[in-house]
Amino acid sequence: MSLETYPAMVSNGVRWLSNPYAFLDEAQSRHGLTFTVALPGMGKSLVTGDAQLIQGIMTNKHLVGGKGIKIMRSLFGGESLMLLHGETHRTHRHFLSAPFQHSAIIDDDDFIVQTTLDVLHEIPCDRPFSILEVIQKITRTAIIRIGFGELPTAEEAEAQELIHAFMTSFSNPWVLFLKPLRLNIGIHSPWGRIAHNRQRLKDFILYQLKNFRKAPKNDGSLLAHLMEKSDLSENDILNEIFAMLMFGHDTTAVTLAWAFAHIYSSPAALARLKNDPQKDGAFTRACLNESMRLSPAVVQLLRVAEQDVDIAGHRIKKDQMVMPCPYLAHHNATIFPEPKQFIPERFMIGNGPAYYSYFPFGLGDRLCIGKHLAQQQMTLMISTIIQNANLSLAEPYKPSPVRYMMFIAPQKGTLMVRKK
Repeated sequence: MSLETYPAMVSNGVRWLSNPYAFLDEAQSRHGLTFTVALPGMGKSLVTGDAQLIQGIMTNKHLVGGKGIKIMRSLFGGESLMLLHGETHRTHRHFLSAPFQHSAIIDDDDFIVQTTLDVLHEIPCDRPFSILEVIQKITRTAIIRIGFGELPTAEEAEAQELIHAFMTSFSNPWVLFLKPLRLNIGIHSPWGRIAHNRQRLKDFILYQLKNFRKAPKNDGSLLAHLMEKSDLSENDILNEIFAMLMFGHDTTAVTLAWAFAHIYSSPAALARLKNDPQKDGAFTRACLNESMRLSPAVVQLLRVAEQDVDIAGHRIKKDQMVMPCPYLAHHNATIFPEPKQFIPERFMIGNGPAYYSYFPFGLGDRLCIGKHLAQQQMTLMISTIIQNANLSLAEPYKPSPVRYMMFIAPQKGTLMVRKK
């Protein structure tokens, strides 16, 4: 396959920010699974959904992660695991992943189920609501418990408000991608609000750090693990907790908003799910996997070339970006027949797709460290909501993709109605 160039950087940027699914569909129809594209802030980048090429990218030591996520440094105001590379990344990953791998972190199924039920009871009947916002309440509660353990009621409420305030500091994604818009001209400007709300949340984390030093407690929280068992500095711990609070809950919420959009658009899948035992949940997991295939919350991974390299005949110059693309890989008709259709059964046959063909949680040393915990929590939330609330998609709502910060979410967060 010849490598094509997709021109017009400004036009590309507008479409990439507004509807990357449609942009990628058109590019794939014209150029196949691999092409180059010029994007604002990224330059000329290689994008691919070809599993063999993705394997070559992920196993090449001269293509590194962390460096490519420039906008996240500005957003976070500091370094965290996803922004690091090399030995520093390996050290941080070791400390952060250990509690998730060995169940040292809080992993309470009953807590997730009860929190979900509590939030469900707050939903009024016969009025459209955003399932994304409902799930965000659940996932914020869960991530606060994971990060800090059980907090006093007032402090938990403050954490909820601070996280929500930061995540809603702006609505236009252009402020993230265009450096000239990142001007702090006061709290009433988008970047000013981001900086203000970021500092408020970081001050709360520092307060929890100081409290832990005064009265250490082994409560299974990530904070306790990092304070007791790592050599990370206070600033490192601050940045890692901050990053987890941001991406440890919203990624899950967006993923589930898509899952409910797909499930409630499929009467057959919904009927089967209502009878899927929560203790097993095989079909629930298949629906979740198929939804992540069809509508990944993140459409690209990023790697940057530290030197000129050749990958399967594609010449990558130093500092050029390459983007293994989950959306393209997940819509490869050779691997996934009828790629635009929601067919959960494809994830109940055999061992599933090959490693480099399906990667909603990332790949290699950038694989999400909370993958298994997130999968368990999402499966429980789907089962609990479907089995305890009579919901339907709001008429005449049809889910369509929109940019939501770094994610691609269903428009209006999947509008649903609860029936009596």
